[in-house]
Amino acid sequence: MLFATGQLDVQPSAHAHSCRAPKTVPGQDSPTPAGRCRVHSVAGLGKVIVADSAGIGELVSIHKTVASRSGKLRLVNLTAKVGDFLTVSQLISVFEDFESEDEAVASF
Repeated sequence: MLFATGQLDVQPSAHAHSCRAPKTVPGQDSPTPAGRCRVHSVAGLGKVIVADSAGIGELVSIHKTVASRSGKLRLVNLTAKVGDFLTVSQLISVFEDFESEDEAVASF
């Protein structure tokens, strides 16, 4: 899980792009694409006070990375500012958001 606080804007970041796991996912009958493991992520945004287009772009980038590994990104506790930004940019339809971490984790 990722918990963000403060500002969600341009900052140097490093994304982990490696994954070592069995070619099958527990509970799944078939291997994930190219034998990669599934990466599911939850981002807690309840303490984000400012979000700009670059910060939202980072969320989109994380979403794309997770999706490329047959996973899903869930957002938790969206603040009004982040929710409004996602709504105005029409990105709200890209992300699933939940009120609690438990609900987000249970959705996988």
